[in-house]
Amino acid sequence: MNSPERREELFALMRERQKVIGASTLLGEPPPRRSPSEATLKRRERLRTALAQVEMYRVGEVAEILGVSRWTLHKWFRNKAVTVGTPKPGMPLRQTMLIPRAVLEEWIEEHRGVAS
Repeated sequence: MNSPERREELFALMRERQKVIGASTLLGEPPPRRSPSEATLKRRERLRTALAQVEMYRVGEVAEILGVSRWTLHKWFRNKAVTVGTPKPGMPLRQTMLIPRAVLEEWIEEHRGVAS
């Protein structure tokens, strides 16, 4: 546990920070933010590179490649595809189904040699 002196030091630091935040908000400025940690920066970079490597195909493109109908693909990839464009309430249902390249390649490997 912290000693009373240490607690007072921490309280003083907190009061100073609150004064700075209070003064900046009175001026209409956003409160000062600390810079992200090294771990956060590494995580963000990993996510950026992972997202850059993700390649998505529309159902129509995959239907042309495989020579099947769009509805067949909707059935095959119902639980594996990514659906984007959720409609607002009162708007007609208009969604786009995207199939990640990795999922498509995995599906092709699973069904290789299976007669249609």
